[in-house]
Amino acid sequence: MDLDGLLARLIELGGSDMHLKIASPAMARVDGALTPMEERLLTESDLETVLTVVTERTPAKREHFYSAGELDTAYLAEGLGRFRVNGYRQRGAISFAFRFIPKEIPSFTKLGLPDGVSGLAEEHRGLVLVTGATASGKSTTLAAIINSINRSRQQHIVTIE
Repeated sequence: MDLDGLLARLIELGGSDMHLKIASPAMARVDGALTPMEERLLTESDLETVLTVVTERTPAKREHFYSAGELDTAYLAEGLGRFRVNGYRQRGAISFAFRFIPKEIPSFTKLGLPDGVSGLAEEHRGLVLVTGATASGKSTTLAAIINSINRSRQQHIVTIE
């Protein structure tokens, strides 16, 4: 199982997420739609290998997965970037969702956000809620706002996600 190869393919396809589950091909989420990344169906052994690879530096998280059936961690793929990883048991089998975390924070313009959003970064007090469906851009929007604040002034910022 070549995890980094699959993650490279995800980025090549312009995908945001990769889903791995037994008896299915690796799937990429591209513009909201799931697309198979290869024809080969994943085996239990493939998914055990992925678990071993993503918890190589954090064996306690692997043990937690075996006892609780859930895993939330980050994975750094050499030369590709960071991925947020969620592992879980689905019908007794291991499944994974990988979310690509780009190195570069896009600007408000590149994201196509309305002018009002950039105005939020100019506020000095208050509470800002960013809501939406999974993979709708909440974290990216927050990153753009925080990046704008950090570039323009020194400010104490608290985020909760």
